[in-house]
Amino acid sequence: MALSAIANACLAPAAPQALVLALLVAFGASATGWNGVYLAEVARLAPPGMASAATGGSLAITFFGVVLGPMVFGGIASAFGSYRAGYLLLAIPAACCAWLLAKTRSDGASS
Repeated sequence: MALSAIANACLAPAAPQALVLALLVAFGASATGWNGVYLAEVARLAPPGMASAATGGSLAITFFGVVLGPMVFGGIASAFGSYRAGYLLLAIPAACCAWLLAKTRSDGASS
């Protein structure tokens, strides 16, 4: 997702439509592919009998970003006069999450 956000920020206005479409498909797939894995892990970690409350509560908090995200992105794009800034800033938390997941996985493998 971080790489897709960076690639989006680097697109030129004259970029071929096929390239833009391929990038957007990759971006969409990377941005939405986490939901099922995330919910399965929340349900697994929930106390017995509390999986529905845990997943529902988790989704309520998680999807608050769906409400705020477009406004924040638009504000950033407006403040910087370009969508590039929004995409580049979006890449930061995505890259941090990827780093944290890789670190957690390598720490678990070494123990």
